[in-house]
Amino acid sequence: MSSELEQKFTFTKDESDPLKDKYGVLPFIVSNTPPEHRLEIHFDNIKDLNDTYDGKTIKLRVRLQRSRIKGKGGFIVLRDGVYTIQGCLFVTEGVVSKQMINFVNSLHLESIVDVEAKVKKAEKPVESCTQKDIELDITSIFLVIDATNVLPFQMEDACRKVNPELEEDDYNAQQVQEAKKEEPEKKEEAEKKEEKKEEAEKKEDKKEEAEKKEDKKEEAEKKEDKKEEAEKKEDDKKEENEKTAEQKKLDKKAEKERKKQEKKAKKEEHAKKKAESQQHKEKGEKKEIVVKMKTRLDNRVMDLRVPTTQAIFKVQSGVCHLFREFLDSKGFTEIHTPKLIAGASEGGANVFKMKYFGTDACLAQSPQLYKQMCIIGDMKKVYEIGAVFRAENSMTSRHLCEFTGLDFEMEIKEHYFEVLDVIGELFYHIFEGLNKNYKKEIETVNNQYPFEPLVYSKEALKLDFKEGCKLLEENGYHQSINDDLDTENEKQLGRLVKEKYNTDFYILYGYPKSARPFYTMPDPRSDFDSFTNSYDAFIRGEEVLSGAQRIHDYDLLLKKVKEKEINPSTLKDYLDSFKLGAPPHGGAGIGLERVVKLFLGIKNIKKCVMFPRDPKRLTP
Repeated sequence: MSSELEQKFTFTKDESDPLKDKYGVLPFIVSNTPPEHRLEIHFDNIKDLNDTYDGKTIKLRVRLQRSRIKGKGGFIVLRDGVYTIQGCLFVTEGVVSKQMINFVNSLHLESIVDVEAKVKKAEKPVESCTQKDIELDITSIFLVIDATNVLPFQMEDACRKVNPELEEDDYNAQQVQEAKKEEPEKKEEAEKKEEKKEEAEKKEDKKEEAEKKEDKKEEAEKKEDKKEEAEKKEDDKKEENEKTAEQKKLDKKAEKERKKQEKKAKKEEHAKKKAESQQHKEKGEKKEIVVKMKTRLDNRVMDLRVPTTQAIFKVQSGVCHLFREFLDSKGFTEIHTPKLIAGASEGGANVFKMKYFGTDACLAQSPQLYKQMCIIGDMKKVYEIGAVFRAENSMTSRHLCEFTGLDFEMEIKEHYFEVLDVIGELFYHIFEGLNKNYKKEIETVNNQYPFEPLVYSKEALKLDFKEGCKLLEENGYHQSINDDLDTENEKQLGRLVKEKYNTDFYILYGYPKSARPFYTMPDPRSDFDSFTNSYDAFIRGEEVLSGAQRIHDYDLLLKKVKEKEINPSTLKDYLDSFKLGAPPHGGAGIGLERVVKLFLGIKNIKKCVMFPRDPKRLTP
């Protein structure tokens, strides 16, 4: 927003107007009225209005979303949260004055106003508002608080149904470009590039050789074509000589007329196309106004007023509620663990490091260590909803540097599939709860960003990692059983699973050791501990959950810490807790924003984060 163009609202009341007390600017609300007065004031809500209010006078505190006033009156759209209603305002003796019309017409959009009005049935449905069958005859209107006259975007534009990719173009392009400029070139990447270069050169050599052969072939064909062309010219010449002079004249005249008509037709076609193009452009100008994602995120407070944005976060709230509801019913206890810790939660390099009063510290990559310590403390079953930090320099549509983790941990009696059973039941509860209790929000999102409803079953599909690799290989996608799935193979496996098993949600278990953190229990059935008792869950071909049975033996755990080249002293308290005797246990971590993104078919995860953090965004 340009501060140079911003203007504060000013208004001078016309004291000669007999209706001057029906409009104006309210005193700044600073709670200087008697406290009892609050009990005497009643405001209605737009969402509660219906046909039974016909003829009744109501009072609303709302935002002015749109104003279409000319001369002696017009219409305004009032918004309360995500609900809207049309207001009618025309000069009427003793009710609405011309000065009142001028006052309303001068109000800045998005300002908050107090309105008194009489409810009436609309003559025809008001399609642009959520209240379609009723409207308001405005009798008084007062400005409560002014909004700037320079808005980052119009609500109508932000609510318009567009291709989501059009919203993201500028954001992704800018972020990726900036990341490439700042990211240092690594040796390993350079070597890979060199290998690719050599491979490309080999391909180029083969290509050149093939092109030479093709050139020779083309040269031979050209010679043949020239020969045929010469023969044709000779025939044409002979035929031409046989024509009479009169015939030549007639032919020439006919050719001239044909060209004239052709030229005229082309000119008319060109004029027609130009007119159609102009009409399309004029129509398209309104449709092509796209509020880019960067603009939305830079002005998130304004974007939060958009019904679709609010719907996304209501669904997000629903996921948290249903997560808690299910685990509470299963005897889990909610916990809250530190986010400032001495050592990395997951190992690896994706850690935000800092100084903590002269000591090295970092932001927690997950509540993993503390969840396990609670299990060792005999809390049996625990869960947490909290912030998770990952220093990943990734500019994709699925990665964040800070997200909300839905974590749980539990004792197991015999087999880690006990945890998989809980995962399957948990997600079924969440999906069913969202579809039952958030229909309106799901419909709101679907109206602006259309998506296919999620397909799932009560009994979650559990698929062995090796089976998943086999399914990929059988369909032409290379996947080693000793490597983790990359993004593309995750997506393709999700598609293949949907085709074969008719589900968008499934659990993949038995990952290779190379793809899991130090605390993961090795699979006793595999040679040389090459596989693990671990699992991921997927929605629409994208990972939303990662978990495993944890190592609960001190000596084995210490060995794995050292193998990962992690300094044991940074995990001293965690490791020492296992000396007290740890029960067999397992758990999982879920990305809240990913669940929302994939359930609603949203293309970019940043739309599912209120104030997202990525390598290029630390504000607002």
